[in-house]
Amino acid sequence: MHTPAHIGHFSGCENHAGCWCETRRYLLVFLISVGILGVETGGWWLSDSLALLGDAGHVAVDMCAMGVALVVSIFVRVHPDRNVAKVRMGGFALQIILLSLVAGFLFVHGYERVVAPVSIVPIPLLVSAVVGGCLNILQVWILETGEKNITSHGARAHLFADLLTSVGVVASGVVIMLTGWHHIDGIVSIGIACFIVWQVYALTRHAKNHSHHHDHI
Repeated sequence: MHTPAHIGHFSGCENHAGCWCETRRYLLVFLISVGILGVETGGWWLSDSLALLGDAGHVAVDMCAMGVALVVSIFVRVHPDRNVAKVRMGGFALQIILLSLVAGFLFVHGYERVVAPVSIVPIPLLVSAVVGGCLNILQVWILETGEKNITSHGARAHLFADLLTSVGVVASGVVIMLTGWHHIDGIVSIGIACFIVWQVYALTRHAKNHSHHHDHI
């Protein structure tokens, strides 16, 4: 079943076969990630929250992933004669590696926080994480309304993982504000890492199925 020609294109786009709509989407998402990183870095500075610093680090990795998706989309557009499936799969593999690094960071970070919890100021933490989460939702919407291929699947995986991280940080901030139980930061971080590991497994299976069928790569 083929996707209608207008799906995934911005309003006013007429040359669907040779447009830059996919690239524009990744550029928008990349720029929003820059904004999220700035907001969460400021929140970390005000709250002294290692959880928020970890979330900001996650966003920084997401920026790298969006950069990979952006480069792949440009390469595919500039060199349409090349093997598109191979190029997209290479970019997807790099995104999987980045996700795995995020999971490893959160496992280590979460363990350290369980063993040695850090006292934080919850209000700046909550405000920064909520703003970051709302911007994550905007990023997901931008990609959801675009073309579906292996590059966009990998990019959305990063954004969903980052959104979950923001939700976890907000939840831990609420618990700390109400109860003063700082160990929750480490527990939430480990839970997010487990989710990302599952996500990497699911995405790898998805990519394998698509490579067998050669559709929408």
